Amino acid sequence: QFRPRKNHVIWELRLGQSDELDALIEGSGLSELPYDKRWKRYRIHLLPSDVKSNEEVITELIRRARGLAGGEAVSSTATD
Repeated sequence: QFRPRKNHVIWELRLGQSDELDALIEGSGLSELPYDKRWKRYRIHLLPSDVKSNEEVITELIRRARGLAGGEAVSSTATD
């Protein structure tokens, strides 16, 4: 889920919290907001420059949120 703001976007990913994901997000340099324990969502503050510079990490997080294996393609259109 994306929550647009004036100069950035709050990106919410429904994933269970884990040390591995925490390390992946922190290591990428993305600005992480506190984990939402009630709704089990990671919240990430994205700037336009973050999207290009962290494309691989963002793609990996999308794969995990959608339950895809590492080699499967992420479609740009929703199938739901």
